[in-house]
Amino acid sequence: MLCYWCERFSLHELARLPQQTGTYLLTHTRQGAKAGCSFCALLVQSVDKRQHHYESEGRMRIHIQATSTRIGEHSSCPRTDADGALYIDGLRAFLAPHGYLADGLKPVDGSLATFNVSADRDSVAGKSGAVSGRYIGHDPQSTDFAHEVRMWLADCIRAHERCRRSLSGALLPSAHYSPLPTRCLDVGTDADQPLRLVNTAGEMGTYATLSHRWNAQTEPNQTTALNYEARMTGFSASDLSKTFRDAVDFVRRLEIRYLWIDSLCIIQGEGSDDWAFEAGRMAGYYQGSMLTLAAASDSQEIDGLSCSSPNQTPSPLFERRLARLDFLDSAGCPRGYFYVFPTKPVAPSYEADIRRSALMRRGWVFQEWLLSRRIVYFTGSGGVYLECQTELPRNSYGERLILPDDGQFAHSVFSLKRLVDFSTAKEKPERLWWDLVEMYSALELSFPAKDRLLALSGVLAEFSLAQRTQSTGPSPELYVSGLWLSDLHRSLLWHQLHRPYMETAATTRVANMPSWSWTSFHGPVTWNVFRRSQALINTCKVLEMGTADGNTFTIRPEDLETYTETEAVITRIRLRCKFIPVTAWEPYTSHELDDLPVPIPVVADDYANAIGTSGADLFRKIALASPTLSNSTKSRQVCGWASFEDVDFQDQRDFADGGETFALHVLTSRASNGWMERGLFLGWKPAHYVIFVRRVDSCRFEGTHCRRIGMGALWGKGATAMLGKTQLQDVWLV
Repeated sequence: MLCYWCERFSLHELARLPQQTGTYLLTHTRQGAKAGCSFCALLVQSVDKRQHHYESEGRMRIHIQATSTRIGEHSSCPRTDADGALYIDGLRAFLAPHGYLADGLKPVDGSLATFNVSADRDSVAGKSGAVSGRYIGHDPQSTDFAHEVRMWLADCIRAHERCRRSLSGALLPSAHYSPLPTRCLDVGTDADQPLRLVNTAGEMGTYATLSHRWNAQTEPNQTTALNYEARMTGFSASDLSKTFRDAVDFVRRLEIRYLWIDSLCIIQGEGSDDWAFEAGRMAGYYQGSMLTLAAASDSQEIDGLSCSSPNQTPSPLFERRLARLDFLDSAGCPRGYFYVFPTKPVAPSYEADIRRSALMRRGWVFQEWLLSRRIVYFTGSGGVYLECQTELPRNSYGERLILPDDGQFAHSVFSLKRLVDFSTAKEKPERLWWDLVEMYSALELSFPAKDRLLALSGVLAEFSLAQRTQSTGPSPELYVSGLWLSDLHRSLLWHQLHRPYMETAATTRVANMPSWSWTSFHGPVTWNVFRRSQALINTCKVLEMGTADGNTFTIRPEDLETYTETEAVITRIRLRCKFIPVTAWEPYTSHELDDLPVPIPVVADDYANAIGTSGADLFRKIALASPTLSNSTKSRQVCGWASFEDVDFQDQRDFADGGETFALHVLTSRASNGWMERGLFLGWKPAHYVIFVRRVDSCRFEGTHCRRIGMGALWGKGATAMLGKTQLQDVWLV
């Protein structure tokens, strides 16, 4: 029920008031709550915490302000939009004395509360645009939920320019008339129709894609050479896993005819070359689809795409306190209803339900997430989220994720998807690539030797296309085993990343990948050492590149074009550089790391936590002098730090094998942290960034060949003098 005042609450009247703010007497609101008014009870419960204040009860008001995320995140809504609509989707309420707007008084501390304002799409409040908030729903099997998703798709396709473009900025075909994959699952129009696998290569139409984790239930569902003909004829959805059945049912209710699922639409099994043919096309399938269904529940084999497990006790789907109010049109006439309920922050639940889900930890899912124009996440008991390339995600209650102003998520996944637009990005291309690789490298792959680069190939293709579109040079930008030739010097200086909240990073090398590329390290990497603005001097020169079969190419434009036509993978690079012998000593303590002349790429506290969780010797002391027979430290002069990611060099005893460790000089910086920034008074003291290498004696090719075992920095007069008098040499990195 509603009290006398709440029956007359009008959004149109509220929008006409100064700052779109109206007031209720606090005493009247308390009385209304006691009498059973649902809106008064909602206001009192959320705002009135019996806070201490110096005003009399008679002067206190509950101020109510209309807001609209369509105009800006929780900004005051305009009186009317250009089309006469208000687009209200929220209310802000707080306690303040009467006349606080005119007198410059402040609201009572701790009284601010925010509410969602929602209306059914077919209601007068919804159709008129007065209320833009929508309750999407928690039940994917309901008709209302499918209807809301259809309307969301229609709004996105009609209004979002960015969602009509690829990651590289190219205009995509209409989502209603897009090139279809090689094969699709024809789901028909109702549950009684059999499913059919159909050849759709060269055809145009509308289709959806499914993003899911492969598990024990995936294998029995696969299309193989043995069941291919039968699936072309027709088969029952009951033969599929619950996730696949739910996806088929949901796509039917969206009135989309075709569904693409990798394990069903690509012929699997030994003897089939279909995977090799389709693997490079998969990313394009996700980018061209109407939407992607993401099975984000960690127990997807049980939950499927539903929001409750059959083994769980059902809980109420709508778990917020709700007030239903009469909707009064601009003339004050009642025309149906709208709803008000408290808000909750979306970021924590999105982080837990989506970003930290088992699905999003999979390497193949990274480009599916990044390239899909529109995604519906199904999280099991956590409900659903809708996400497109233009807008931040919204949850089942229609609440949008809002990024805080404290910068906490400035470099997080929340902002990454919005920032990575290769065609319009103000960030330098290499920095965008670093952002992508830093996130991707932390993800899991079942077959890293085969998939480390392949699972990123779709993003690479978009990156290359954007660079070719913007390039004015004579030759295309060259991609070299995960790095870009134009920024190869800094790109060689990737660093293994350790974070206290992550599982221990694997230190084993990925087979078949060159040691100098981040792709060879089975774990997360970073280029944090170059995040600050620095004046960098390249100290080595790339002369030549080589493939595994022995072919070599110079970096002259004509040779680069020849290489790009062969599509061979670069496994060796020849550098003209200086490299000097060094000795690795014991690890730094976390206290010592706080005051290094050249900072390490991670925070010292993170290093200390990593030491406690993994036991790895992350940052070792480096000296130019060789160890004495007595292993004395008196004669040494520490002049650097090193981080050895190679599994064979994680203990001091690993360096006592008689082999030499060399520091290969890549870059010199003239600005750094600590005392080096005081070079204005003391004279610049350069920081030398290096990769640490060991000779490879068993290489079948001519010349000096070395493999990378780590990365680090050198400083001080001794290191600078040694590098200054060392002659340039040609070295192959393998």
